[in-house]
Amino acid sequence: MESKIRIFVVDDTQETRELIGQYLGFDEKYEVVGYGESGRDAIEKLKKIDTDIVLMDINMPDINGLEATEIILKNSPHIMVIIMSVQKELEYLKKAMILGARDYIIKPFDMSVLDETIERVIEKNHYRAHVSKAPEKKYEGKVVSVFSSSGGAGKSVIASNYGAKLFKEGSKVLIVDLDLLFGDIGLMANIKSNITVIEAINEGIHKESFHHYVNSIADNFDCILAPSKPELSEYVTVEHVENIIKISKELYDYVIIDLPVNFDNRTLKAMDLSDRIIYLITPDVVSLKNGRLGIELMRSLNYEDNKIIVGINKYNKKLSLNLADVKKVLKLGEMLVFYEDIRLVNDSINRGQLILLNKGNRSSKFYKSLEGVVIF
Repeated sequence: MESKIRIFVVDDTQETRELIGQYLGFDEKYEVVGYGESGRDAIEKLKKIDTDIVLMDINMPDINGLEATEIILKNSPHIMVIIMSVQKELEYLKKAMILGARDYIIKPFDMSVLDETIERVIEKNHYRAHVSKAPEKKYEGKVVSVFSSSGGAGKSVIASNYGAKLFKEGSKVLIVDLDLLFGDIGLMANIKSNITVIEAINEGIHKESFHHYVNSIADNFDCILAPSKPELSEYVTVEHVENIIKISKELYDYVIIDLPVNFDNRTLKAMDLSDRIIYLITPDVVSLKNGRLGIELMRSLNYEDNKIIVGINKYNKKLSLNLADVKKVLKLGEMLVFYEDIRLVNDSINRGQLILLNKGNRSSKFYKSLEGVVIF
């Protein structure tokens, strides 16, 4: 029989401690090893009690949950802290995550949600403990960002399948989902995992442990997922983005970044560090207007001429604007053209199968247009 998950509950309300303890006590996989009435009480007791998980309330007397979390993790970094917070304490919650808390739960909560949160944290920790270490090889990776200033341009489809093209050619590839609010790379590649960019941030972004935070699509084809909850996106800073990209370049041949539809500081940092930016535009009037403004903005950043590569996505010869007119409006010479194939793309997304990893899609114009992309 597997050993039980040891849990220590910290809350200044006796009723809450007892309620959580009674619920967890009914499940054979858990063992409640102790209770803390305050932050100070928890710190002292945990010097003598060995535990796996600490359920930590934030708002407590003497030493609050933030200070207690910091001290506990300094003394015992193996402990997994789950914060229990009320909605109005979101700023404290953010600080707790930065200090190393693994997850959080908003009060009042249903006990089934508590159980799900504990299991999610255990799964994340199990993954980090057992994942194999990446081979020691030096890379000088190229960084390609995929961006659009309009929603619905198909960024994630292009980013994931362009990565698949490079992987098929024998390169080691990483896709980084920096669409931090609503990232879709996990969906595209059928990755069901709780290991996201937040785990990298919580434990520090280092080359030696980088393999802990990637998810495998195939051997030598990995991805870093966006946060599982949109509210966690604000924890990712410009410095985090910079560190992830710089380390990724040392571990992969190509780093493909799926960017959000905005020009915030994190997006601009990723663009600065990119060797190429595929700027996606759909062949309609609104997208062209936004595209032209976006191109002008990127040119104002003094990027080299070959850094910005415009891609016309969802092109339909019968229904779309004439390509010659598109070039004229955007003041471009050459551009990539990705042909529309609604059925194939939707089927790919629904099945979680990348189009370029399925030989049966070879007859599609979309497949051929992606397979033919050469930007280096």
